[in-house]
Formats: sequence, structure tokens, C-alpha cells
Amino acid sequence: MKKHIFTHKILTITIIAIFIATFISSLSFAQTERTVTLYDKSKGLQTELALDIHVTEDVVWFSSDKAGATSFEKDSGTFKFYTAATKFNFVTGGVGSMTTAFGKRWFGTADGLNEVSEDGEIIMHKEIEVPFIGKKGKTRQAPLRGAKHVWFKGGKLWVCSHKALGGLYFYDGTSWTELRFVKSVFNYVNDIEIVGDNIWFATATFGIYIYDPAADPNAPPTATVKPWKSITSSKKSVAQIKSNVINDMLLVGDTIWAATTKGIAEISIDGDDYSVTTHDKESTDGAINNNVITALTATADGDIIAGSMNGIFIYSNGSWDKLNLVDQEGKELSIRKIYSLAIDGDYVWIGSNLGILRME
Repeated sequence: MKKHIFTHKILTITIIAIFIATFISSLSFAQTERTVTLYDKSKGLQTELALDIHVTEDVVWFSSDKAGATSFEKDSGTFKFYTAATKFNFVTGGVGSMTTAFGKRWFGTADGLNEVSEDGEIIMHKEIEVPFIGKKGKTRQAPLRGAKHVWFKGGKLWVCSHKALGGLYFYDGTSWTELRFVKSVFNYVNDIEIVGDNIWFATATFGIYIYDPAADPNAPPTATVKPWKSITSSKKSVAQIKSNVINDMLLVGDTIWAATTKGIAEISIDGDDYSVTTHDKESTDGAINNNVITALTATADGDIIAGSMNGIFIYSNGSWDKLNLVDQEGKELSIRKIYSLAIDGDYVWIGSNLGILRME
């Protein structure tokens, strides 16, 4: 009899514990539903890993490490594929990213930088001529193998080469220049933002570096105006963040949002002062359910959208919500890995593990 009563008490306590856990979970954070259109192999899409998305007025471009580049024609709603196996034979390696600059399209690939003119002429840059740092009047041929990151920022085309002897270079429409500080830093730049007169570099292992072009690049440590500042996990940097792995950056007003492997760092800028607020799983009570943030973008209304290795989140009116994505029939999609995000008017393009999504 006593054994029966004891078992009954345990069962009762267990049921109550489950009820409380379920109740608390239901109160932890809101989840917002959004409808998306999924483009995958069933719709003729060959590129399923959109590592980068580049939006233009008429076309949306997607890059893939495995299948080259793909364009989506907005008027016709059709895709075109650009790989080594097609007549658009400019890709011999995967495409990391792409941009438009100086009236041409630029594709960063594993084998070099592809320059494509409006009439389709293709030039593969496996090397570029740059001034030889430290040797006035001399130049050298800088290799662009592994130049899979390209951006057009501040009126310049920026290219980062990840291979040995590579680095960070910019093109002003006439000539190339190499930018060097700590060489290993610039072999792993993931993003660039122009903030006022300064240039911010998000790196893969060294945090964020801030460059002041007006300063003497060879200034000694005692100089009043130094060319470089850093925002890292070190207490010695001008501001401290939790992770030195920066996957993406987003400038909104006077704030840089940084996607890291330990949440999102919101960096408020006030002149030369920087303050950091961390948005992660712990600080948002689980609304951000994965701290490995991969991509960021912002809507016209100022909402921040963040992609992660376990879903997508939105920051609106001071709080975070998880987005549940459903297809046109209302079926929930099991989106986990988000590779890229881009705003296109009223739509958000998403590169994911299931394919390419267009969110309304």
C-alpha cells in the first residue's frame, strides 16, 4: 500500500513538472509566422547553397561554392545558370560572392576574380599589379586565387584573397592598391562597412578592425591619430565583444550590428567611443535559439533580420522573435541553416539549407 502511494505521488509530481515546463516554455518568447516562396530543384534551380545574394534593379544573383552563379530575372521569374558547364564559361571554381562596380559585374571565385562587361566579355584576373609596399616606385603581381569575397563600398571595389601570399586589395576604377596591417588579418575578411570616414573590416578570426584612411599608415604607437583600432574579445581593444569570429556586419544609423559565433554584437558609435550590447540565447531568453549568427540585413522599417545555424530571427520594437517560415500552402518548412540574406524592396531573399527562399 505504501509503495502504491509513493508511486502515485511521484506520478503526480512528474505531471505537475511537465505542465509547469510547458507553461513556462509557452511564455518564453513569441514566434512570428512568415510566408515564403521556395525555389529548389523542383523548380529547376541548380544552385541550392546561396552563399551570397546580390540584388540589382532587374536581376537577383546567387552564388554557390559548388554550382557557380545563378541569376533570377525579376520580370520573367526565370533562372539562368552560369557555370563551367554552360556557355557562360567564366567559373572554374565555386563563386563566393559578387557585386556590381564601374558598369561591370564582378564575381569572386576560387580561381580568381571574374570581370564581366555589359556585353558579356569576360576577363579572369588571376593576378593584379599593385604597388610594392616598402619599395617605392616598384610593383608586384598579387595572386587572386581564393578571391571569393568582393564588395563595392565607398566608391571602391574591394577583393579579399584567402590563399597564401594573398591579402586585401581595392580598385578605384583605374588602378589596384594593397591595404596591409597584419597580413594574416586581411587574408580572412568576411565583410566591409564604411562608417563615416573610417572603414570597418569583419574578420574570420581576429574580430573587427577599424581603419582611418586620413592617418599615416606607418604612424608609430605613440602617434595621436593612429590608423588602426580593433574591437575584439580582448580587454585592450577599444570595445570588447564575445567572439573574434565575425561572419557579417550591418550598418544601421550610428550602429554596427555584427554577426558572430557568440550572438549578435550591437556596437553603438559616438565619435571615438564605442559601446557594445550582446544579443544571444541567454540575453533574449531563448528567442535567439542559436548563437552562431551567419547573416544580417535590415528592412525599410528598421527591423533587423538575423540568420543563424538554427533558423532566422527578427528584432522589432526592441525585442527578438523567431520566424516560422511556411510555404504558400501554409506548410511549415524545416529551415535550419541560413547562409545569406538580402533585401529586395518588400521581399527578403534567404539562402538556406532547403534552397533559396523569397520571404514576403
